[in-house]
Amino acid sequence: MWFNRRDVRRHSILPLVAVLMLTIASCSLEVTPQPQPGPGGVQLEIPEPGRVDWRRTVAGFEISGVDTEPDQAELALLERAILEMPDELLEVAQVRRFYRVPAGDSPHGTAAYAIGPDVYLIDETFRDLDSGLTTFDLVRLLAHEMTHAAQFAELEASDIDRIQEAGLDDPIPTSSFVAAFADGVGWSDRGRATGLPDWVLPAPAGTTSYGRTAPEEDMAETVAEVVTGSGPAVSADRERWVQEWLDTSAARLNGGRPWAPRGSQRIVTEQRLYDEDEVARRASGPVEVISYAVPAGAGQLAQLSRDVEREMAERQVKGTLQTVADDRVDRSAGLFTRGDGVAYWVEIWDFRNAPGFVNPPSTPVITYAVLWIG
Repeated sequence: MWFNRRDVRRHSILPLVAVLMLTIASCSLEVTPQPQPGPGGVQLEIPEPGRVDWRRTVAGFEISGVDTEPDQAELALLERAILEMPDELLEVAQVRRFYRVPAGDSPHGTAAYAIGPDVYLIDETFRDLDSGLTTFDLVRLLAHEMTHAAQFAELEASDIDRIQEAGLDDPIPTSSFVAAFADGVGWSDRGRATGLPDWVLPAPAGTTSYGRTAPEEDMAETVAEVVTGSGPAVSADRERWVQEWLDTSAARLNGGRPWAPRGSQRIVTEQRLYDEDEVARRASGPVEVISYAVPAGAGQLAQLSRDVEREMAERQVKGTLQTVADDRVDRSAGLFTRGDGVAYWVEIWDFRNAPGFVNPPSTPVITYAVLWIG
């Protein structure tokens, strides 16, 4: 079959590794600890690679390479992704720098990770660069990791004292900030008698499979889902928590991004579900293609087209979809534009009425061809 599903949330990331006055035991990087002013004036040791082979400035951030060579395609993708990050998240994350390190330096085989205020990108981060990795995939990954950096930035002196007394290494999971999120979205603490939380999630349906592993991961997954905003897998109370924390609306956080109905799934297909000639004619820079299979209960093509127009308008992306004469499938298409010049060629193929295809999928597919500025 030409139609192939892929779960892009496999880029969900390892928990933040943060330490107090220690080198990182769980990370295989060879590091030289350097004391940095921590929250509340506490001196925290933030490990850094002992040797850096190259440095670049990308979208105002320093990226340093360790045992790697600078890759212009990676740097271009990273720049677009950073520029897509909401200012509100950048402000609270306080990311110090990005490191590009080899896959062998990744704890537990993850796609990226954060240590204190630094975000580490590895070979796995860019594994699909030649086969469909998009700017918005990297936006989701960065939003997750920047949330871990924000958890570090939110540490209080009392969090550090609690960890010291318990003889633990990582203050993040037991911090007051993470506890406030956990209490607010339905985690239950079985460890109140000991003074250290022991979290369980009685109703796990409100977050992703990775978010169910721990409150700090639930928070990072929630932020990533709200920021990308395409078919979010998180509950309304989690979305409200993010909006209150960042003091802004979900529409502001996911502004300018593609939209899909709740419950949609990212897909990859050999079939080009858009007008290639139209996209080629309009493109002045890189083109990225993102497709979503929408839930079976989606409205008819006309209603779904109106939904796309309305939801994209709320994200400050304006355009209209018109019916396309196509004997193979019911279809609509149109151009949507953002204020910064980035555009989307959007098409909906309603495979519920597709006489021109053999064994088509049973639901409509929305495709966004992202026309980045050259």
